[in-house]
Amino acid sequence: MYRKIIFTHIIPKPINNKHYLIHILGPFLLLIMFMVRKYRYVPIKAKEVADKSTLKLFNRDGAPKVLIIIVTCVFLAFYSISEVIYLEFGATYFQYIPIRLSASKAAEIFSAMSLSYTIGRGINIFVALKVKLHIIIAYHFLIIIAAIITLLTVDKSLVHLWIGSLMLSFGFSPIFPAVFAFIGQHLEITNRIGTILIFAHACLNIIVPFILGTYLEKYPSVFPVSIIMNVTVGIFMYFLILYIIRQTKRKYKDLKEYKIDKNEIPLKECI
Repeated sequence: MYRKIIFTHIIPKPINNKHYLIHILGPFLLLIMFMVRKYRYVPIKAKEVADKSTLKLFNRDGAPKVLIIIVTCVFLAFYSISEVIYLEFGATYFQYIPIRLSASKAAEIFSAMSLSYTIGRGINIFVALKVKLHIIIAYHFLIIIAAIITLLTVDKSLVHLWIGSLMLSFGFSPIFPAVFAFIGQHLEITNRIGTILIFAHACLNIIVPFILGTYLEKYPSVFPVSIIMNVTVGIFMYFLILYIIRQTKRKYKDLKEYKIDKNEIPLKECI
């Protein structure tokens, strides 16, 4: 029985003509975009800088550029694990908690979670036009903490499970694009730096299936514990990012001239 389950996940189902067309639609549209308007890379060195005060904070001489990149990478790595654990293993976890949901009911909650996640990102596109990004990140972490507490008190309450699940997926929704945009306000995101951040965001995800897939059915508590641990590391790294930014600003005498346009990198461009 166990072997059959494994092979059904490993061996892909045959792709019919409709699926094939859907798969090639994306690359075909990208090809059209490339032919119509080709991408041209403009090196940062080629840009004219009239005054040092116009440079972003971590592009100035003596700024801890490497440090902020490393801390951001650590943040993204641990935060992404929490998001992946919840969105990929949530439906399985719901079947092994004391409430013992059926597979269909767990799938129903998972569908609602995905909808909440998508709506959360859509809403925060407009919220980012009025609210500073670091505030958006902070209050969504509070939503995540409240959601985790709600899920830990589920016991046999289906209402608590629904509320906690929707809150957690909503809390997760804007954090990655918001952090990416927030760092972009203080640091010029080049192709190299962007690649490093994206790699950090996904580099630890390879560990998740081995841990959760092995122990989730026997020890369901590994699910909330993993999320709590990684969210805790993420929150600590986020406050460290804020501390580094604050301390770096104090090094410069032209702080009054250094201004950040909160809409310089709109959140909608990072989603």
